[in-house]
Amino acid sequence: MLPLDSHRWGELRHAYGGASDAPDMIRRLVQASSDEAWDELFGYLLHQGDTYTATYAAVPHLLQAAREQSAGKQVLYWSFVGGVAVHEAPTELAADIRTAYHQALEVGRESLRQLLESHRFPTIEAFYLLEAAAALHGRREIAWALGGLANEEIELECPSCAVGLSIGPDRTGLRYRVRGLDIAGAPSVPPTRIEVAPTHIAPTKSACSDYRWLFGLASSQGDARVLHGVRALFGKGPCPHCNAAIDINKAIDEPRTRGTRLER
Repeated sequence: MLPLDSHRWGELRHAYGGASDAPDMIRRLVQASSDEAWDELFGYLLHQGDTYTATYAAVPHLLQAAREQSAGKQVLYWSFVGGVAVHEAPTELAADIRTAYHQALEVGRESLRQLLESHRFPTIEAFYLLEAAAALHGRREIAWALGGLANEEIELECPSCAVGLSIGPDRTGLRYRVRGLDIAGAPSVPPTRIEVAPTHIAPTKSACSDYRWLFGLASSQGDARVLHGVRALFGKGPCPHCNAAIDINKAIDEPRTRGTRLER
């Protein structure tokens, strides 16, 4: 990975220009891991979901630092790296920086799996870690949806009537519903209930490999709300406007995650 004292950081870019100051941002974060340090890093290296050449050079350092933190303090590190993986975009990168980035993600997949299997996290943090795991494995649409679950709402569009909808849990976190978005002048409609996916999907079913992988990883948390969220992502429910059946996993096709990936 690119050493933090390398002059080449000045040749890289972040949201506000040359990235000669990026190494100090990383150092401040590792030393203090304060809210201010995280705000700075997100603001400069993952600004509103945009990635930059300095972003990819920073990832190996952040993953190395994450593994030196306690389990609870690792969540934001993984959330940042997962956000980078979700929003990867074609970027002109030196071969060594590109290679170091992809190698860091490969090592990170196993480290994150071990973290999830060895520690239990609060529900929201568990969703963020699952989001990062999906992103690191290239499952970008699922990662985006898991981030929505962490915020208790996923927006999508009915494939039949094209009306905007949202998916979210009820107060128990154990039942998920499809709701129509509040649109000025549009009549309100009652939400409909999602029939969550079973704990096992037959091999012939669509997206079964993604579901089995994600459900297995989520099971390690022992949190019914996390498991129900994952099952809802692969469940089905009627549109509250036109009553057409919606396969939730197929309807989750967020345009922001469909761009070309960073080349290896």
